Amino acid sequence: MSVESSRTDLNSLLHRNREEVRQLVIEKLGKSERDLEEDKGSLRGWFEHQKHLPKVPCDAILEIFLVVNKFNLEKCKSKLSNYYTIRKTIPELYVDKNPKMEHMKLIANVIYIIPLPTLTPSLSRVTIIKLKDINPHNFDALNFFAHSYNIVEIRIREDMALHDTLIYDLEGVQLGHIFKLRVGTIRKAAKVLENVFSTRLEGIHYINLPSSMQMVLSLVTPMLKEKMRKRIHVHKDVGSLQSHVPKEVLPEDYGGYGASLDCLHELWLQKLECYQGLFDQLETLVSGNIQNQEEDDDGGPDLLSTFKELSID
Repeated sequence: MSVESSRTDLNSLLHRNREEVRQLVIEKLGKSERDLEEDKGSLRGWFEHQKHLPKVPCDAILEIFLVVNKFNLEKCKSKLSNYYTIRKTIPELYVDKNPKMEHMKLIANVIYIIPLPTLTPSLSRVTIIKLKDINPHNFDALNFFAHSYNIVEIRIREDMALHDTLIYDLEGVQLGHIFKLRVGTIRKAAKVLENVFSTRLEGIHYINLPSSMQMVLSLVTPMLKEKMRKRIHVHKDVGSLQSHVPKEVLPEDYGGYGASLDCLHELWLQKLECYQGLFDQLETLVSGNIQNQEEDDDGGPDLLSTFKELSID
């Protein structure tokens, strides 16, 4: 095993001390262990009466949904129900998206989607999204979003964090990539985020932003709510990024002390393989062929309207 790999292994890709973090997160939300157990019991009891849903999810899933939804039981019930039913509502993001399939293996090697192993001091999970292969021909937007949700499937079973922080490194992004992000595709992906995997977002950070995208952001940002505007940061260099995300969290690619993106990427590919049984099981939740797909606009993405529609708590 390399020096890099020795710093992070499959068992510590998300946590070395999940139970300790779990307790801190619960306390930050003003709850106790007793509150958590009572609410998990309520959700289990509710699930037993939902005959259209599969068996009760594991404790880890119940806990992360409670945390993300600030222990609002009604929101948790809605999101957990949607977790199963949306697979038939938007099958394009679920049908034939098993990580073992060749087109999913391809997208997994086209783009990095890396949740970093170390939480920030504010208990935020940082995820880096960056092109690994800059050839637009190899980029497929639906597969990209599906791959990101495959990563989330693992996170909801292993992770515990108070917030999420996203770093978009746009090095190598070309118009060929942007025009593959059609409005219909973005809306479907956003619907899954809104109705299932909504997150408590602490910040969005952009680095290596192309001039064309800088113009789009300058037009869109003033139209966002102040709360959202304050969460968006554009960085001209790594030093600026480090002023928001500590070196202890960042990979060495960004001047941090963590393992490199390539090392973490290989570990995440192995992690996906370890969960192959889960993904095979999840495939059985979607039946039938994809029908009545929403047609994407011919003119490419209307990024302005999409930004305005997104609502992140």
